[in-house]
Amino acid sequence: MNTKIVLILVIIMAISVVAALFLTGLIPPKEKPSPPIDSGEGEMPKPQPPKPPHPEPPSPSKELKTGEVTFRSDGEEVKALVYVPQNWNGKCIIFVHGLGSSKSKWLQENVVEEFQKHGYCCFLFDLPLHGDRGKMNSLEELPLVIEKGSRNIIDAASFLKQHGASEVYLISRSLGSIVSAVALGNGADIEKAELLLASANFSYIYHYSVLVKDPKAKSELDSWIHTDIAKKLDPLYTLPNYRGKIHFHCGTEDKLLPPASCQAAFDASVNAEERKLFWHDLGHKMPKEAYFEEALAFFEGESQAPSEPGEPPINVLFVLHFDPPAGDFEVEGVECVNNYVRSRDELVWLLNFAEKSGVKMTALFNGYYIQHALRRNELEPLERLAAEGHEIGTHAHSICYDKVGDKWFRCSNADQWFKDTKTLVDTMLKEIGAEGNRAMCAMFGKGMYSHE
Repeated sequence: MNTKIVLILVIIMAISVVAALFLTGLIPPKEKPSPPIDSGEGEMPKPQPPKPPHPEPPSPSKELKTGEVTFRSDGEEVKALVYVPQNWNGKCIIFVHGLGSSKSKWLQENVVEEFQKHGYCCFLFDLPLHGDRGKMNSLEELPLVIEKGSRNIIDAASFLKQHGASEVYLISRSLGSIVSAVALGNGADIEKAELLLASANFSYIYHYSVLVKDPKAKSELDSWIHTDIAKKLDPLYTLPNYRGKIHFHCGTEDKLLPPASCQAAFDASVNAEERKLFWHDLGHKMPKEAYFEEALAFFEGESQAPSEPGEPPINVLFVLHFDPPAGDFEVEGVECVNNYVRSRDELVWLLNFAEKSGVKMTALFNGYYIQHALRRNELEPLERLAAEGHEIGTHAHSICYDKVGDKWFRCSNADQWFKDTKTLVDTMLKEIGAEGNRAMCAMFGKGMYSHE
């Protein structure tokens, strides 16, 4: 019994000694085994991502502040003014001025101030050869302004998106609207655009703008308006590519960029998600009061439902040949009079059709038709041809005019039959205040006409 008691006491003392050594650190704790190497049968523990050595940069929206900025475009640093309101809604408007103007025009008209009140940031820059970027000395430099300026708009929109703008809109005027239309068609990242005093179809503008009544201006335009560069920079060919939302504001009394050229710009934007055209009883001007409320509603999303996008436009051209009666005939003879009356009525019907459908026509006249129109003072259909963007030319088919007998007869002198008819067409065009007569249809073999 005593032996058992002694053994128990020895065991208790041994346990006490070991515990004391462990608590004092003389005996280290047993290490945990390392995790097994992955054999492919189980998942490895996911490592925790390392903490960044530096704090994250501020969000881009904090970088856009009121003041002067520069953005790189077309190989140069372009200066711009940015106005960011305290209540910025995240959307920015690019403003593009007109010919001979500058970015300060929008400030003078208080347009920038008004849009800031509604939470929009405003971005202004000078077009090439305007304002702080030099001076345009000739209309020969227009292609440079349009081409370079359009790239500036594309790069400005990208700059704003990179610096926090959620959406970019645009407002432009006159030449600025031509430049903007090219930018929109060439991929500018712009959701909505307001084009003031817009235009398209350089060929039409060349013939019907009051600008070309100035010989110097006409000569400067001649240096490029008939070349391939004109098609490259004509909104008629770029606007079909734009798929955003676009509104146009134009003047019914605009003599510089005639109303038909604005209609052409609207018609060309056939693939836009939304398009609207607003007419104003104005000449070549568009004050803030004429467009601001509509533009604000448009940008705020309160405009009418988007129109259905269409297919790319099909350009249709009608060539009208006003043929004479067969054989020799007197101008006041029954056959000729009936021919004229029938042709006149058909022309009116075609003009109405073209107005509704957008078709363009080239009308080639024989001399007898012009004689009757002048004698009867029935010039309205001819005036409509010119005013509505159609072409007027000469139709000379181997007949010459006998002034003494007031009749037309078959002849073999190609120079004479063309001259007799062309003279009458030129007289008519002068009477209605139009230009043209550059197209001709004539039945003679090659080499018969000395001026061909």
